[in-house]
Amino acid sequence: RVFDNTLFELVVRAKRSTSIEKAFGLTNRIIAPEAYSADEDEKLVLRFIHKNGRSHTPSHAVVYAPRPNPWSESTVIGFYLPEAQQIQLVIRNHTGQIVYHKRGFFHEGYGEIRIAHGELPHTGTYIYELIGAEFHHTGKMVLIE
Repeated sequence: RVFDNTLFELVVRAKRSTSIEKAFGLTNRIIAPEAYSADEDEKLVLRFIHKNGRSHTPSHAVVYAPRPNPWSESTVIGFYLPEAQQIQLVIRNHTGQIVYHKRGFFHEGYGEIRIAHGELPHTGTYIYELIGAEFHHTGKMVLIE
């Protein structure tokens, strides 16, 4: 064992080449990734250990696709940040008009922004941009009835 307090280990073998941070992640799709100690809530972060003992955590921001997408009630855009920073989310309609804008400071690790149905003007296809200190990610989401 690499860490004395390891709860479990998972060993996987890749069938094709990909980055580890794209293949695995923590989400709140089924249950929130939370941990608790006697003093406070704790962050959960996946740490990948290569068989040679070296640790791998993403050195760059990773943005996850909105979930669900398409969506009707709400959707979540998740992301991993290698360091704490200011994040900006801009959502544009089909004509390029900004219909949603949110800024926030997020700590290192996993973060997410939830968008509710009522925060966008109507159903349809939207382009979102998640912008941080050293990244700019653009994607598409669909709001349905």
